[in-house]
Amino acid sequence: MDGAEELGKLLRADKVLVIRPEEGGVVLTGRGIEAEVLRAYGERYGALDRGMLVRRKELRAEVWSRGLLWDRAELRRSEYYNEFVVPSRLYDAVGVTIDLDAGPAGLSFYHSRPCGARFGDRASALLRIVLPAFRAGAEVWYRVARTAGRTLRLVDLLEDGVLLCDGRGRTVHVNRALRTLLERDPERDRLRAELGRVAGWLARRRDGRADPVEAGACEGLSAEVRTSVGRYRLRGALIDADAAEPSVCVLVTVEGGRPLPLPPAEALCGHWGLTPRQAAVARLLAEGRSNAEIAERLGISPHTARHHTESVLLKLDVRSRAEVAARLMGGA
Repeated sequence: MDGAEELGKLLRADKVLVIRPEEGGVVLTGRGIEAEVLRAYGERYGALDRGMLVRRKELRAEVWSRGLLWDRAELRRSEYYNEFVVPSRLYDAVGVTIDLDAGPAGLSFYHSRPCGARFGDRASALLRIVLPAFRAGAEVWYRVARTAGRTLRLVDLLEDGVLLCDGRGRTVHVNRALRTLLERDPERDRLRAELGRVAGWLARRRDGRADPVEAGACEGLSAEVRTSVGRYRLRGALIDADAAEPSVCVLVTVEGGRPLPLPPAEALCGHWGLTPRQAAVARLLAEGRSNAEIAERLGISPHTARHHTESVLLKLDVRSRAEVAARLMGGA
């Protein structure tokens, strides 16, 4: 996106759109373009953009302008122009688009005012200059993306939880085992925070910005987290940005992450004086389930689930749902 924005500055564009193919469709990202506008184009107005869909392919145009792809009178009469271009303020478009095996990849540039500067021949000439570099970069990205997709699918097969982050510590992928683990632990927010802390420290270490005091708190590259229902060892590592997935620089694994089993319903009934139905509700509350999820799981109405929840909290003498797991584990 940074390169697209720099090119946009050279073209004196107000708005920039990046199009890249993805399995099952395309992904649109933009600078100066609202998310609602991108969503509307992808869901409806892209199918009405006959210039891009039909005329560009007829001309085999990789560098294009809206004037090249649309007859001016036809454009002004079209639903695409009146219902999308004008309200979205995407005027005087130029761009570069190539067709990869998975779909189109491109850059589009716009002015935000109908009566202002025009892109003209200078913009087309600049886009022709950058076209070979854009094509080479897009083809490399596509090969990397396919490899990365296979890598992430393999990570999803691992039994241990895995978190992959970029060089800033931001989440790139959470594998299936970790998603399941987080769903089952009622203290998932604290566990997420610890995962983020380890990933963030590693990302700062990669850039030489890590705090030695923080390193001691993390025991270098690992940390232990105990919740009311589980005990986890988080281990982190830096990985080189390579052809497999250049955006991934940090890996954090969760070992021993199977939540401790909750007491059986019979034990809960005997210890806390719960009815069998209340014991079932208590176990689901300990797993972090909402009233709607409890109702669906037990085949009861949300109103009944809420009534049982209130009764369970009263009998366990806790003030919130978040306390249920710790009370059950400590009392049984």
